[in-house]
Amino acid sequence: MSNEIIKAENFIEKAIEKGVPVETLERLLSMRNQLKQEFARESFYKALKSFQSELPKIEKTTEVKITTKSGSVYSYRYAKLEHIINIIEPLLIKHGFSYFFKTEFINNMLIVSFVLCHEAGHQEITSFPVPIDSSAVMNPAQRVESASSYGRRIALCLGLGIVTAEDDTNLQEFEPEIKNEEFL
Repeated sequence: MSNEIIKAENFIEKAIEKGVPVETLERLLSMRNQLKQEFARESFYKALKSFQSELPKIEKTTEVKITTKSGSVYSYRYAKLEHIINIIEPLLIKHGFSYFFKTEFINNMLIVSFVLCHEAGHQEITSFPVPIDSSAVMNPAQRVESASSYGRRIALCLGLGIVTAEDDTNLQEFEPEIKNEEFL
């Protein structure tokens, strides 16, 4: 806790001992709360900066191949949510962070929110809307889980400022030239 907050708490204790009016105590408590919020926010951003400075390169290790209607094969790589979490979780803990996800449905969209909390008391929320793909060859529950997994990965990366990187090996084979009409 910062020295300013400790001083404010001592000041409030002395004010109570001296019997100051309730209105004055309310203002003092309001000032104390404001100081605590400012301290928590500053601690959060300082810890986030330290976290990001220690974050290693996160490789896109999972390959997906898609065959278009015209028969062309398109492949790409991405970093799975589990892979990202395995890399970042020790650093999050080291810097005083915890996190969780919240979801809600709005107009056939799954809104996935990543909530990043810091031990000093500040939190930030990053939300990402994901459409539920009704054309996917899955049952309804699998469609929601697919959207949820995708949304959690994107919201987490956005909330922490994570950018995943391609492997250095065989990069050319994963950069095909594809025309958009092949997917129609």
